Amino acid sequence: MIKKVFLIILIIFNLFALVSCNSKTPLTVEKFIELIEQTDYNIYTGENAELYNNYFLDEGITAVVALNPEGSAIAFYVFSSSEEAHAELEKTQSNLTSLVEDVFDLRIENSGDNYDTFRASHSGVYYVLSRIDNTLIAVTTEDKNKNAVDELLKTLGYIYKE
Repeated sequence: MIKKVFLIILIIFNLFALVSCNSKTPLTVEKFIELIEQTDYNIYTGENAELYNNYFLDEGITAVVALNPEGSAIAFYVFSSSEEAHAELEKTQSNLTSLVEDVFDLRIENSGDNYDTFRASHSGVYYVLSRIDNTLIAVTTEDKNKNAVDELLKTLGYIYKE
């Protein structure tokens, strides 16, 4: 009897461990800014971010934009719901792929409960869209900066650690 109870508890613990592996914790605006400030990116918020707010997306609830000297742009959006962020990712992904019919190096990653990632390269430009819950990061950069951007996104927790 004790062995059965122990086995059931062990199975339940393992199930919870597996479920927790399929979800990620999103950054807050404050944490995004804190982490980006440790890089060579310049941060734009408020009215300054509005200049770039439509750079990737039609509308985000909160936007923080970071640009670096190499021409990489990272926009961090916080939406009112996870569904809104997911819908925006899908819409923007569709827009990108329809604009560039011959997209190469396309990679769609969607294996978590609360996150989706889309990466593509085309004509020397690298794009990343990555959502966790109600947050979305959108990146555009030259292909030559792809590895540096991927490393930054890994640090932020918005793409898989490969």
